[in-house]
Amino acid sequence: MNSMEASRQSNVVSKVPEVTLRFWIVKVAATTLGDTGGDWVTMSL
Repeated sequence: MNSMEASRQSNVVSKVPEVTLRFWIVKVAATTLGDTGGDWVTMSL
């Protein structure tokens, strides 16, 4: 493995936790807002 490959691989690995954290934050927010919005619509009709 040359130094450029090692640098690129470590850069990708360092971004994984950030992407995973963002994914879960967006997923939880979307699920919560979707459920809340759906409940609000069914209760107001």
